[in-house]
Amino acid sequence: MADGPVGGTPAMTPLRTLADDLDAGRTTSRNLVAQALARIGDPAGEGARVMLKVDEDAARAAADESDRLRAAGIVA
Repeated sequence: MADGPVGGTPAMTPLRTLADDLDAGRTTSRNLVAQALARIGDPAGEGARVMLKVDEDAARAAADESDRLRAAGIVA
């Protein structure tokens, strides 16, 4: 898997590329959520200004469920 360090994926990666990476098993929903949460929490970024509330636990739980379903062959 290409799950590098948090924040390892450039912020402007096209959605199609991220979807292809998920389909090919090069990344996971959990990794993508971790990267997004890191960008949101980056003090040098805009996350604190534009995100009123971030439910990190719910985001991680949803990612884990998505990964579980994907592993079972259930892909929406």
